[in-house]
Amino acid sequence: PTCTPHAGAMAPVAGHEGTATSTPTLVPTPVPGLVQSVVAAPNIANAGQPIKFQVELGQSAKMDLAIFTVSGEGVYEVQAEGREGPNQMVWDQARQGMASGLYVYVLKIQNGSGTFVKRGKVAILH
Repeated sequence: PTCTPHAGAMAPVAGHEGTATSTPTLVPTPVPGLVQSVVAAPNIANAGQPIKFQVELGQSAKMDLAIFTVSGEGVYEVQAEGREGPNQMVWDQARQGMASGLYVYVLKIQNGSGTFVKRGKVAILH
């Protein structure tokens, strides 16, 4: 896979969650047909509701989901092997006792053809 630098991007550094770096990050080259759709629902989740990430893949791929507070602290991470077609990853935020607020997710999907990254926000309301 080919990646191009994206100057000025801020990203958490492994082992230094909660801090940001001004080091350029890599922006993955999109792979046509790898990901058909990504939906996080419900978005706004009430207390006790898990947030489900519905991922429609056009090809089998490894899926990595990471959730962060808006200040950059990592609060959840899960990996799965996705198959062509519908896939689901679940963040059971109620079991973690997460506070009301806005959270940022990064979903990275990759296979031998390349990498797809989707960033978004989900909200929890108690």
